[in-house]
Order: sequence, then C-alpha cells, then structure tokens
Amino acid sequence: MAWPISGLSRRKALGVVAGVLIIGGGWVAAQPRAQVNHTPMMGEATAESQPTQSPAPSSAYAASPQDATAAIARFGTQAAADGLARPDALVSVPELAAALGAPTLVVLDVRKPERYLAGHIPSAVQLDRPDYSGGEIPGLSRDAQALEGMLRRLGVRSDSVVVAYTDGGPEAIRLWWTLRTIAGYDIRLLDGGLQRWKQAGHALAQGQR
Repeated sequence: MAWPISGLSRRKALGVVAGVLIIGGGWVAAQPRAQVNHTPMMGEATAESQPTQSPAPSSAYAASPQDATAAIARFGTQAAADGLARPDALVSVPELAAALGAPTLVVLDVRKPERYLAGHIPSAVQLDRPDYSGGEIPGLSRDAQALEGMLRRLGVRSDSVVVAYTDGGPEAIRLWWTLRTIAGYDIRLLDGGLQRWKQAGHALAQGQR
C-alpha cells in the first residue's frame, strides 16, 4: 500500500531536487572550458603549434561567402589610412581575415614546403621560387604563359584576387613583382606576413591542401 505524501514532504522533495540542480549547474559552469578556435580552417586540420596570444574573436571572420567577397573591396584601406604610396599593394591582417572564404580569393604561402606543412594561414596554398622561376638562367622568371599555367593549377583564375605572404625575406615581394609585371595579375602582399597574423591571435592550419 502506497502511503500518501503530504504537501510539506512534497515541497521538501522539490527543494532538494532544485538544490541538486543548482549545485550541479554551478559545478559545470565552474569547470575550465576548452579554448574554441573560431578561425575558419577551410576543411584543414589545426596545426599543432598555435599563437600564444588570445584567439581572435569570431567577428574577425566573414559569416558567409558573400560577406567575405564584400571584404575584398576593402583591401588596402588600412594602408591608405597609413599614408602609404601604394595601398593597392598591401592587405592588412584584419582585411585578409575578413575575406577568408571568398570564392575569388587565393592566398599564396611563399615559403619552403616543410614550413608550409607545419603551419599556414587557412586556405593558403604553397608556392616556392622554383615554381615560378627557373630555366637556363637561375632566378629568371618564367614567361607569362608558364606563369599562367602554374597559377591555374593553384586555383588562380582571371578574376582572382591573390594575397601572398611569407614569414621573412623577400620572396613574397619577388612574387608580387613577377605576377604583376609579367602576368598582370591582381596580387597583394600581407602586411607584416605570417608573424603579424599570429600576433593578432589567428590560428594556423597544417598539412597539404
């Protein structure tokens, strides 16, 4: 025979349940949370080595390919505000981050393959000097037809906007001059290179695209 539960006992039972839920919820909230990486990894794995700075906020990136495409129109805005003579040649880190995911954007990592594989800007493809120079005279640029074929294999089309970067050295500048002068492509340099990207808290991808 089941004994009837008095109103007072029922209120006590509900109070105990509510207390357990409150304490349990507080315990869960107090637990350390895994750091969320908001950088769009574009289908790539996250690199083992990441910037030690606080991660860039999710608002630094476009919410859609349409927003990313619109961000390309703002390339060079910071360089113009800084009074640089050729703002059309540079892209700031915030400008590039906001444009990741745009269908017409191609990011070129102008470093040795092993450095690219260890960590690169999400969506970037690797390009080394032998890919765009060579022939009988060492260091001489390939002709426009050869450059166009190489770029097509990397996903660059006639309407593409190209951003090149490195982590030091003149290779990105050399590529910028080559593609603009010989092939006539719309190419920009990432101001500050990979170092400034990491300083801003943007994460890195690893492996080969």
